[in-house]
Amino acid sequence: MGSSADPEKRIAEHRAGRGAAYTKRYPAESVVSISPGDRFDEDAAVRRLMREHGIEFVRGGAYSQVKLTADDTAALHRELRAAVDACLRCGSRDHFVASCGQAA
Repeated sequence: MGSSADPEKRIAEHRAGRGAAYTKRYPAESVVSISPGDRFDEDAAVRRLMREHGIEFVRGGAYSQVKLTADDTAALHRELRAAVDACLRCGSRDHFVASCGQAA
């Protein structure tokens, strides 16, 4: 997931091993789409892909580091849980954080 003034060139750089550190370590499998947007759109798309594929398997936008910090990972878990009305602490959809029995 990324942004560029010249997407075709940037994709070629990634495929040639001259892209981001994350895609050097974990090569991109495919290009899903190329669309106009701003950094807010990019970050929202990154979070949607993280929800679908897992935080550990997606990088881009504000989350481009190979290894995310513990704080970033915790914030992402909270955001992704909130987006589907799940408990912010444990992720269950059967209750909210005020009723969660899991230790904080």
